[in-house]
Amino acid sequence: MRDAQRIYELMVLTAWADGKVQAEEALAVHRIVVADPAFAQVGNKSEISRAIQKRISENGLDASLPTAIWPSRTRKCSPPSRSCSASPGKPSSA
Repeated sequence: MRDAQRIYELMVLTAWADGKVQAEEALAVHRIVVADPAFAQVGNKSEISRAIQKRISENGLDASLPTAIWPSRTRKCSPPSRSCSASPGKPSSA
């Protein structure tokens, strides 16, 4: 369920990225959500969308993206650097 919610949040964040959600974007998200049973377990989707819109409005898109990708981790770098101590996966060889 956690992965489905994170994916849903990223889809909504992408739709809100330009400051407004176009009908085509909303329909695309809706089609994906109804086609995959994993999304049935995601909480109140309207509430999630409003929270993401508010987060973008208050913090900007660049600051909102890492929060959507790694919601429970504290970021110790700016998104463009990509060298964070909290980033998931294998350590980089650089």
